[in-house]
Formats: sequence, structure tokens, C-alpha cells
Amino acid sequence: LIGLAGNAADLTHPVSVLSQNFTVTGNLISYVGTTGARTDECAIGMVDNIDYVNIRGNTIRGFVYGVRSLADYGDIYNIAENVYLSCTHMADILSASGTIALLTAGDQTPSVGGVNLCRVANTAATSIYNFDDGIMSQSVWVIDWSATGTNTTLMTGVLHRYLHFTAGDGGTAPLKDDTISQGAASATIEHVNLRDGAWADGDGEGDIYITGQTGTFAAGTVTCSTGATFTITANSDRKLRGNFSSDLTLTSGDAVHMLYDGGRWWIDYIDCTQPSIINIAGDLIVSGTVTAADFVAS
Repeated sequence: LIGLAGNAADLTHPVSVLSQNFTVTGNLISYVGTTGARTDECAIGMVDNIDYVNIRGNTIRGFVYGVRSLADYGDIYNIAENVYLSCTHMADILSASGTIALLTAGDQTPSVGGVNLCRVANTAATSIYNFDDGIMSQSVWVIDWSATGTNTTLMTGVLHRYLHFTAGDGGTAPLKDDTISQGAASATIEHVNLRDGAWADGDGEGDIYITGQTGTFAAGTVTCSTGATFTITANSDRKLRGNFSSDLTLTSGDAVHMLYDGGRWWIDYIDCTQPSIINIAGDLIVSGTVTAADFVAS
């Protein structure tokens, strides 16, 4: 953990940090070299293995980049309430070995394995029920990178639940809009995510996402309206949770932060007006040529 606070410095090289967690607040950082002599001039530079960044309340003057990240991976947090004087760009963020991971278009259960920062750019309406391959305590930012529109919806509403199944009967696979039942419990299928095995072999394993549940399911056999049966491990639960009573539709530039608890994703919604840096809030551009385009990642 590194903290820099309340300093005044004239620099020809940036504050450069190799650390998992650091805070830079309340500093005056001015460039005294020949502006433009080096294309990588930045006030605050980050390299490798960055997990948490808090850059807040600084005055940054005369740099090509106010903040620049050369991190191989990591979460960029809380760049807020800074003042930029004669800086060409506010920030340049390099993430995930040069790109911000792009989730598969149209995938309703996209994988976030091994990433902390990723983007969606769906060109058609896509309902996301879960993010696959999460590990305990994984923290992920998901940014809507689409040019326009509201094509991505996170199914966070209380009606959207899932049943984990461990075996099919070798018959016809359940499909969207089929009805399933077990005793007094019933529901309608919204999406089937076969994660392993095959229905035809009777060893399929994965999740069935449902809505309109009545009654309570229990571990055992569930019957589908098509005649197929499958084995579940417990009553239904929710994969995407948060302080939402309805589904969450993203627009271009919006971002959500998610934390995985081993079984579910807990989501905080953040309205981020620039899509490649998380939570830039209240920064003041006094002079320079900064525009929204300066927030595009390397």
C-alpha cells in the first residue's frame, strides 16, 4: 500500500508506482521539462499488478497525460476531483495486456475468467443471466462499450432465478419457454446454460434460468413440458444480486462493479459517462485539448 498526499512537486519524470494498492491525493504535480519532448509524459504512471487506485483532489499541470497506466491487469478506481492544467490528455489506460477484454457478443452467460476489467458491445438485444468462470472474491468491472443503444440487460430482477442441474435423462433438451414442474412447484425456462457433458448422453451439467416460479423446488427430479427430466441439487436461487428490484439495462458508457461470493455476483451500479476509466467524477479541465475521445484505452 502506497500513499502520497499533500505534496508539491516539479517533475521531469512521473510519479511511478509498482504496487497493488495506492492513493495519490491533494498533490500539486507540475512538469518542468520541455512539454512534448517525450510522448509518454504523465504525472502519475502505474505499472503491473494494480488492484486499487485512488487518485483524488490533485492539481496536475503541463503533462501529456495526467494519469497513465501500463498495468498488465487490474482495476482502475476512483479518479476524481482532480484539476488538469494544460494537459493534452486526462488519462490513457492500458489494461489486460493492451486491451480491455471484450465479452462475446450475444452471450447470455459470458465468461469473465481471469479478468478484472472487461467490456460488452452487444449490437442486438442481449439478456445476461450470469457471468461464468468467476472465482471466490473476484472483483470485475463491466463497461458497456457499445456505440449507441441499450442492447445489454443484466437480469438482476427478483423474478429471475436459476436451478443447477447435474444430469439430464438423455432425452430432448429443455428449451426457452418450456414449463418445468416438480410437485406443486413450477416455472418457465428463460435460458439453458449447458456447461459440461451432453443431454443426449444423460450427463449434462449446468444451469437453467427460470422466471415465474411458484412453490419451492427441492433436490431431485424435475420434469419439463417436453417430457425431458433432469436432476437438480436445491431450490432455485439468484445469480445476479444487488439493490435492484428490476432488471438493469445498460447504455453506452455505463459500468457495473461486481464481486463474486462463490455462488453469486453482487452488483453495484455505476453510471460512468466515459467508458474506459471507472468513476471519473468531478474532474476539472482548466485548459488543454481534452475531449471524450481521450478516454479511449490504448
